[in-house]
Amino acid sequence: MLGSAVPREPDPVEAAALTWLSRHRDDLVAQTAQLLRIPSVRGPAEPGKPFGAEVGRALAYVQRLADRLGLETLDVDGYAIHAHWGPSSPLVGVLVHVDVVPAGTGWSVPPFGGVIRDGRLYGRGAIDDKGPTMAALFAVAALAAVGAPVRRGLRLIVGGDEETGFACLRHYFSHQPRPELAFAPDALFPVVFAEKGILNLTVALPAGQGVVVRLEGGSRPNVVPDEAEAELVFGSASEARAWGDRLAAAARARRGTVLVRGDRTLRVSSRGLATHGSTPEKGINAVVQLLACLVEADGDRQVIDPTGALGFLAGAGAGLHGEGLGIFVRDDVSGVLTCNLGVLRLDGDELVATFDVRYPVSLGRADDLVAKVESAVRGRGGRIVDVSDDPPHHVPEDSFLVRTLQEVYRRQTGDDLPPLAIGGGTYARLLQTAVAFGPVDPFSGIVPHERDECIELDRLEQLARIYAAALWELAR
Repeated sequence: MLGSAVPREPDPVEAAALTWLSRHRDDLVAQTAQLLRIPSVRGPAEPGKPFGAEVGRALAYVQRLADRLGLETLDVDGYAIHAHWGPSSPLVGVLVHVDVVPAGTGWSVPPFGGVIRDGRLYGRGAIDDKGPTMAALFAVAALAAVGAPVRRGLRLIVGGDEETGFACLRHYFSHQPRPELAFAPDALFPVVFAEKGILNLTVALPAGQGVVVRLEGGSRPNVVPDEAEAELVFGSASEARAWGDRLAAAARARRGTVLVRGDRTLRVSSRGLATHGSTPEKGINAVVQLLACLVEADGDRQVIDPTGALGFLAGAGAGLHGEGLGIFVRDDVSGVLTCNLGVLRLDGDELVATFDVRYPVSLGRADDLVAKVESAVRGRGGRIVDVSDDPPHHVPEDSFLVRTLQEVYRRQTGDDLPPLAIGGGTYARLLQTAVAFGPVDPFSGIVPHERDECIELDRLEQLARIYAAALWELAR
């Protein structure tokens, strides 16, 4: 056993660290705003910046700030940086990231403006994961500043590729030691003890010789797409007008619009509501809306959908728990499977679609799910193009790590919530003794990857206080 969690009042070290954080609140807010102004969406690799210039700039910004706060830092080949204080071994790690998903549309403020309004700080990454990154950095700095007598070293590990595959921390841990205990502030409070498996499946289906010449929607599998568009070319202007009326009627009920481009060309678009792909029920999938519009207008004519592929994908995307792909499953630990049709493209004579599937921990691996999808698409003349399976992660609820973090959260907030299982995937799954810890309360209604992402300024300071208390409990 590594130890036991014992409820207690804050001791002098914790109290001193929390006082330090209160004095540095303005700096925490200002530095977080600056970090939010860096549009750190993954871009083309550059020398020393494997995830692009802006991700590299965000990593460098955090490293410079950590240096200024008196922490020991290291850049590991541009993949990740760390900020360290205390013994070199054993380690307590905090696993965070500065890369973000694309901003999407419909923001009321500039998505990379770092705007403060009505007590909130707005920007892509405010919750996922730049705000928590800065809160954790200041938490480590607070304990260092008061000279906390830690037995385990504190190490903030900052990656640049969390949203697109974890290559950052996989590289980091191939060169640096793994923490004995760790948490990732990139999910929910009070503590996440189980994360579902993450299966990304790309399938290709024959589109046939229909009138659709362009169809596209979505940018990342793990984001519910908020925009989708198709372009259709008909044989004559009169035919286009007739189809335009049918499509307009179908579009009105599905957040869609139809525009005439030239005599024979129609453009059909749909708007949705972006949210995290692990909770597709909280968004509105523009790709699914567009497919449903096209299929309804086509009816049994087989002009728009000659092979039935659009109809198949519409049904597969509408089944948020895998019903449309024949992969519905659930368990008592982590709940029901979820399925997000995240990306769709017409590529030549094929429709290429990527699904983000989050499956229960009891399955262990996704082999059976893949076999079922392969059978379904093969029956329609299609094929599986690519498979990526990240198995589930599970840390026992009665472990020292889970019990300690849950007690810290209860002591700091007064909330006595049970540990959770989620569909999201965090860096915690890279380590056997790591869990996700915050930053969002489960009943807050806050969902990452949406427009107008923000964090309350009071919440930002509270996160720093929670993480400082947690690090002290784990490292002392």
